[in-house]
Order: sequence, then structure tokens, then C-alpha cells
Amino acid sequence: MWGALSIYGTVNDLAVVGATPRYISTAFIIEEGFSMTALKEVVHKMHQAAVETNVSIITGDTKVVPKGFGGGVYINTTGVGDSQDTPIWDTSLIRPGDHVLVSGSVGDHGACVLLAREDYGLHGQLKSDCASVFPLVNAIRDLEGVRFVRDPTRGGLSVLLHDVATETGFNIELIENNIPVRPEVASVCDILGFDPFVLACEGRVIAIVSPDISSEVLTHWRGIKNGENAQHIGVISKNTDLKGRVSIIMPMGGRRFMSELEDEPLPRIC
Repeated sequence: MWGALSIYGTVNDLAVVGATPRYISTAFIIEEGFSMTALKEVVHKMHQAAVETNVSIITGDTKVVPKGFGGGVYINTTGVGDSQDTPIWDTSLIRPGDHVLVSGSVGDHGACVLLAREDYGLHGQLKSDCASVFPLVNAIRDLEGVRFVRDPTRGGLSVLLHDVATETGFNIELIENNIPVRPEVASVCDILGFDPFVLACEGRVIAIVSPDISSEVLTHWRGIKNGENAQHIGVISKNTDLKGRVSIIMPMGGRRFMSELEDEPLPRIC
């Protein structure tokens, strides 16, 4: 997964600003003694992801550091994309009444990495959502009424939406029952005391769109791989008393504020 993540992460950064990913450079920092078999597997996964996303890895570099100073292997990538006819998506375009959409379940990747890295003694059928979001973004790039598009990576859904609320001064009202969280992820979070809304995603898109095209965006996404569980999860609202807040309407009808990330996101993945 780690090799693929290095490609997908860069491809996704380009995709959510409307660019078409084309080229990637890569550099490895390898700890002395790192398994050659593991390194070959990492490179193989990078190649597979590059072929899938139709990008070319055009250059690279390798450095070896003493044992105990490298954490195994670090991969640094830089991407170049085609920005011709790139749509303008920005928080300045967001208006009260706009809909908040997510392309699939949240917290999958963060929960998966958490169990893989930390010695909690838990096992399950968790699977990362690590994937290219370019097909999802490309499907809606020409639609009038798409205001803002991002992928909820470090800090997950919570950090992204709090950033939007802070930048716009608008409130965001989410419907808890509409936010897709896989049962396996919910179980891990219940046991360990984590909030799935602050766990990273690596193959999801958050879009804020005009209510007029909300159903059309969901229809496009649900017809694409990794978008089958896309949902309308909330609405942008304006409140003159409390500005820039993210609240969640709970299943029983009560309301609570979405928790903000107070420290470094765990686990740190990139």
C-alpha cells in the first residue's frame, strides 16, 4: 500500500484543484539494512499505481541513511499536471444553502494504518480507501455549480470542514446518519476512543455544490468505482450569532459541535 500511496497522494493533490496529473518525480530516503524484497514491493506498487492513473514517473533520486535514522523508507514525490481549462474551485464561491457531499465512507485509511502501526493487538477486515480520486473529480469538473473540491487527508472530515467554516464564516450542519462510516471502522474507534471524523482518507472527495446539482453529482459518483456510497451529508448555513461552526445533527434529533483536532493527527501517514 505504501508505494501506491506515494503516487495516489500526489495525483489526488493535483486532481482536486482541477488539474490532470501527468508526471511525477520521486526520491527515496532508505535506512541502511532495509529489506530489498520490501523495497522491490514498494517500487512495484508505485509502478502499478502510476499505470492505473496514467502518470509517468520521469525522474528520481536515492539516498541511504545510517541504521536507526531512517524509519525504514521515506518516499518523496512531486507531481506536474495539465492545468489547461482548469475550473475555479474556492471557498470564496460557497454560499448558504449549498450542499456538502462525500464520495464514500470516511476514516477507512486512518483506521487501517492505526492498526498496522500501533501494537493494540486488534485484528480485522479493515481495508484502506487508498485510490486515485481523479475519476471522481473529472466526472464533475464541467458542471456549473461546483464550488469547492478537496480530499480529506490529514485530520479527515473534521479538519477539512472546520477549515471551510473558518475561511467562509458560514456554519456547516451535518446529518450524522448520512455520513458513511464502515462498521469495522466504527468498531475500532469505539474500542480505542478515536473519532472516525478525524481519521485520514486517501481516496475520498468532499465537494460543496449548489443544491441544484447535488443529485447530479451523486449520480455521477455512484456510477464510478469508489463512489458507489457517495452521500449528501450536510448543508452550508448562515448564523449571525455563531459563525464558522461545524455542528452535527444526531440520530435522535439533538445537535452537537463536531470535535476539532487538537493535536497532531494519529497515525501520521504523510
